[in-house]
Amino acid sequence: MKLFARIICLLMTVMLLNACNSETASNGISSSNIINQNEQNGVIERQVLKLSAITSDNTWLSMVIAGFNLSNEYYYVELNDYAMNGSVDFDEAVTKFNLDLITGNIPDVIILPARMLSSGYISKGLFADLNEFINNDSNFDRADYLPALFEALDRNGKIYEIPPMFSVHALQAKTSDVGTDAGWTLDEFAAFINTKPDAQHIIAGYTKRDFIREMIQYQFVSPMTGEVKFDRDEFKKILSVANRFPNDFSINDHSAFLQGAKDGDPLMISVLISRFFNIITAEDAFFREEVTVKGWPSAIGNGLMFRAHDYVSISQHAENSDGAWEFLKYALDHAKCRIGYNMPVNLSLLDEIAEDDYDSINQEMELEKSYVDKVMAILKGARVIARENPIINNIIDEEVGNYLSGQKSADMVADIIENRIGIYLAEQ
Repeated sequence: MKLFARIICLLMTVMLLNACNSETASNGISSSNIINQNEQNGVIERQVLKLSAITSDNTWLSMVIAGFNLSNEYYYVELNDYAMNGSVDFDEAVTKFNLDLITGNIPDVIILPARMLSSGYISKGLFADLNEFINNDSNFDRADYLPALFEALDRNGKIYEIPPMFSVHALQAKTSDVGTDAGWTLDEFAAFINTKPDAQHIIAGYTKRDFIREMIQYQFVSPMTGEVKFDRDEFKKILSVANRFPNDFSINDHSAFLQGAKDGDPLMISVLISRFFNIITAEDAFFREEVTVKGWPSAIGNGLMFRAHDYVSISQHAENSDGAWEFLKYALDHAKCRIGYNMPVNLSLLDEIAEDDYDSINQEMELEKSYVDKVMAILKGARVIARENPIINNIIDEEVGNYLSGQKSADMVADIIENRIGIYLAEQ
């Protein structure tokens, strides 16, 4: 009854909500369903693009919208941010967004956070295939953008969403310990840590449960297809490797990691590569010697993973799909502000940022061009999308806890996790 009453209340609220949360452009053009034309002054009638978003910080988005609205003579974006820049509860924002879709209030452009797995929307036919826009646009060249990301976003020949910005999730360890190759399998990972029997911390800040949760998400759950499929032998191997990780650690250990890394405890640190001086920072602050960026151990041998905050899509039922595509292209080409220190997928912007980072910190940190090249190779070398979901995390944590406490066997836990996550993804 409470849920029913909430839905009724939200339906009434939706009817009263102002669907626009956009700023008035500085040139004096105001928002409306169609921007008034003034033929005497040569002003072209501009069509409104409806953009629906759920964001916790729409600073970057507001800047992109303002720039697009000032520069484009044919289209004008109106923003409906269901999260109201983080002031509205996330679940409530999602409910309002879904209710609008159900009642036929379909936007042209949709921007959703990574934590919202999009498979359900795609299976219902909400998102358009962006490959069709790309292939029909002679002015758009895939080579101008990060090729590996486009490959990772592919779903059986179709792309439904693109993040304008990203970072790469990886591990860092001493080159003298792990060599220079970025990839390794779980067996190779296990072999390495077994050569360091005295290390109490394998990855700084990671417990047994943390490691198992990360590996299950990356190995067995596909955020791109909404599928979950366990390899039982690999799962048991993960559990075995996790035994080298601590059960828990004190918050004071965080400061100890700075001192311990140079002596080999912890063996590795987890990092988001989002600046061109991340590597040299790790070398100076943690290990005090050359480091190698390694992917997470993976069956495919390359666990370098893309992470993104937000994904942009075009509605399959957009009233103005051409305008929506123009905005998406603009967003990809104007992501240099890097809110939250993310990298743009546009390669020319990426090169500009590499130069900016090199010029701005070279004197302080003696950043060498070789470091820039090394980071660029890492960014271009990622092959997997890391897209965590809090519900899936909770499912894994709960069942892994049952295994670690001895209440359930490895096979039983694998079956339960696979079944529970599968049901959740199907419900989405």
